[in-house]
Amino acid sequence: MAVATIDVPAAQVLSHRWCQNSYEHNQLGKGVLKVILVPHSHSMLFVNVVKFPTPLSNRIFSTWFSWRKEADDSFVIAFAPAEEYAAFDAAAVQRLDEIISQDPLAANAIKGTARGFWVMKPLAKAVCVATYLVQAELGGRIPTSLLNARINSNLGNVEEMQRKFMRNAKQVDKEVRDSFPPPPPLAHLSADQRSIVESCERLENITTTWSSLAYPDKFVNMFITYKPPKKGERSIATGKAEVTVDCPAAQALAWMFAFNSRDRVSTSLEGEQTAAQNERPE
Repeated sequence: MAVATIDVPAAQVLSHRWCQNSYEHNQLGKGVLKVILVPHSHSMLFVNVVKFPTPLSNRIFSTWFSWRKEADDSFVIAFAPAEEYAAFDAAAVQRLDEIISQDPLAANAIKGTARGFWVMKPLAKAVCVATYLVQAELGGRIPTSLLNARINSNLGNVEEMQRKFMRNAKQVDKEVRDSFPPPPPLAHLSADQRSIVESCERLENITTTWSSLAYPDKFVNMFITYKPPKKGERSIATGKAEVTVDCPAAQALAWMFAFNSRDRVSTSLEGEQTAAQNERPE
């Protein structure tokens, strides 16, 4: 599985993945043998050859793709072996078999199968998160090193799109923050959610003794409280910071929740840390 933020609308990622017989895909040598669009539907049948180095045999894949739009404006492309489409149109699947038998490269290849999905979920008007999951059965025996290389290459489709559509990092971060949905009022939270909020709010009232911490910025006030542990207890310190931020409260909230923003990821990488990926909470 691979997940990445793509700097275009979800619908554009959908169309890029759907147009398998585009000039771009053909020039990249994707091994597309045939694409059959099913009229009056969101489905297509797709045949492609995956080449392996000698003496290994090539693999041939016949796959049924179908897409739909979700209630939250996400798009999903699901795919499965074309044989499963025979229940709806056996003649179309038979046509694929004839195409394969007439192509020397495909006819001598070992048949493989793949199933999985793409999900393109909007983060902003022109930004989305693309998730790609695939399970493949290649048939026969393949060295582990080569298998890993093929998996990396296949999942690399996500990184390829990210590079292709990448825009200015600061602008993308701003678009995501500006589109961050307002959270629900406390009264609308579930009992479990309210319990978490209340337990966190109690942290500030666990003691009336706060000691100031020295900090070079005079606009930031920092405090700490420390309760010496008894024998066998954990040592726990509680910290607090107060600062005036020159933006609306909702924008500060969005900044805090955007843990995978370009700015934060770049800062973490410079500090030799790994920024955790996150999905927007509902």
